Amino acid sequence: MQVIFPQQQQPEPEDMRAPTNIAVPFLRRPVGLGDVIAGATQAVGIKPCGGCQKRKEALNRAVQLNPYRG
Repeated sequence: MQVIFPQQQQPEPEDMRAPTNIAVPFLRRPVGLGDVIAGATQAVGIKPCGGCQKRKEALNRAVQLNPYRG
């Protein structure tokens, strides 16, 4: 993970590396980590803020949970 300070420019999308793929046996379709966290926080009653959508998108790009097909 890269730490970006305010004076640094954000990396371009093509500079971003591919998401980490994690196989999960009970999934039926691929889902991003941001979607999982957003669903969990919504289930416990936390209301999303403006930054939540950006974090969700960043986590979805970083980690992808895929169905295990073994």
